[in-house]
Amino acid sequence: MAPGISEQENRVLIRVIEMLGSGQALAQDLEDYVVGFHVLGNLAASAQAETETAEMNTKIAWAEAFATAKEGENKVSDMMAKAQADIAVADLKHREILKRERLHKIRATRDSVQEAIWAIKSLTKNGG
Repeated sequence: MAPGISEQENRVLIRVIEMLGSGQALAQDLEDYVVGFHVLGNLAASAQAETETAEMNTKIAWAEAFATAKEGENKVSDMMAKAQADIAVADLKHREILKRERLHKIRATRDSVQEAIWAIKSLTKNGG
């Protein structure tokens, strides 16, 4: 289950993803799509905050590592300090990338749900 959502919202979200996989947007599914869109919006907002926090933590750690390299007993050039800082934050950078990928996946799914909602509205408006 995704963090921050109820069990009921999780069930609806699973159903919405299954419906998207079927390629059929039916009028009777509109309510589930709307709830799914709402849940995905909340997940996207949470993922956005997590991504921004990870980026900020990486930048802070990089700056600290750079400053430490420049202030150490063995003075190093800026290029060497940058390289040492890059190495020091490699794990944080990897986690940041994973969070950004998760955010993009959530947004893409939300966009697909939104397109399904539009398709249903268009079909019902045009008598389909």
